[in-house]
Amino acid sequence: MSGETVTDRNRRNLREAAERLLGGRAHSSDGKLTIKSLAVEAGLPRAYLYRDAYRDEVERFEVAANRMRASGKTPDANLAEIARLQAELVKVTDRGRKHWAEARRARDDLKVAASQIAYLHAQNDALRRQLSRAAAVVPIEPHL
Repeated sequence: MSGETVTDRNRRNLREAAERLLGGRAHSSDGKLTIKSLAVEAGLPRAYLYRDAYRDEVERFEVAANRMRASGKTPDANLAEIARLQAELVKVTDRGRKHWAEARRARDDLKVAASQIAYLHAQNDALRRQLSRAAAVVPIEPHL
């Protein structure tokens, strides 16, 4: 166990999220320099950002964001959103490929199972015919 508390982990997540947003490399938010985007990017409920434990991280982000806005060098939120959507598309496409492969395997398994059922059905019919022929023999009663 690393000894890191939930608050420490959340603070670390906020710092990393702020760096991504300020650098124009948003992963899970719209990339805008807002508190809402910071919360989404950090994976935290927005209400957490108003707690005293996280206030200094949020203030650092706001100061840096205001400085960037004042200089006119804010990252393009649209480019960040495009990058996020492209990454999500890659994940979804990969998941889709896996599902198609699984469906193909299931269809192949179904064909095998159907042929096995047909074979067993034929075997069952043959055994029933054999049993009915054997039942046609009348046993002779012993004389007492």
